Amino acid sequence: MTVSLQFDPASLAEPIETADLPGYLERSLRLYFMDEISGRWTDTMTSSLTITPVNDLFEVSLPVDRMAEFALVIVEPSGTQTSVTPDEGGRFAFTNAQSLTTGIQFPPDAVDTTVTVSYTEQSEPTQQEQLEALEEVEQFAGRSFRLDVLDGLGRLQPGFVFAEPMSMTIQVDPTTISTTTNLLKRLRVYRFNPTEKLWEDLADDPIVTWHGDVIEIETAASRAAEFAVVLVNIQTPGEGTALVYLPMIQR
Repeated sequence: MTVSLQFDPASLAEPIETADLPGYLERSLRLYFMDEISGRWTDTMTSSLTITPVNDLFEVSLPVDRMAEFALVIVEPSGTQTSVTPDEGGRFAFTNAQSLTTGIQFPPDAVDTTVTVSYTEQSEPTQQEQLEALEEVEQFAGRSFRLDVLDGLGRLQPGFVFAEPMSMTIQVDPTTISTTTNLLKRLRVYRFNPTEKLWEDLADDPIVTWHGDVIEIETAASRAAEFAVVLVNIQTPGEGTALVYLPMIQR
């Protein structure tokens, strides 16, 4: 079903120029719902958001797939933006409050027209409980972020797919992880699929290395999305398994 709500821009904490309002709202408006099981407000991860000016207001229409209490909120991003061009690609690095860096590089021909990529750092995934409920996931490893693509007019492009994959280098603090056993083999990057509304392993073999006080994960992705680093369960000798040695009998 589709929900339509009217939004008064005068309610914003800081005034935005009228011409910039549609793009700002597309980037910053989120629809949250009250999850009765967890008792927490949770982002619906709805990207199909339509904003229409109505006199001095804006009408926001978007699809929902559940019966719940909803609230429109403005999310003030903590992140950065960069331009990605067809000829040169683009790159950026963002360092969070814990001095952990995320570096992303876009190769030439990743796009066929210049776009803006917006990076938003998150303290936790918006669907963390669903992520950690996956059988293979042991815990969230402390790094999560969202990539959004905007066209030349500042309009959000949900689910944007790059023609050539972007390279991502993500730093993780090992002290936030419950175990160091086989740590370098157990760190993975997951992305949230807003269409299926589930978390998916990027399904590559990331390069994971230890550099002093941080761990670096190198991986690649083709779609703009929400990403999270997780620790996965891998059964190895000494972790939930046992080696049994049987005598060899020769006849």
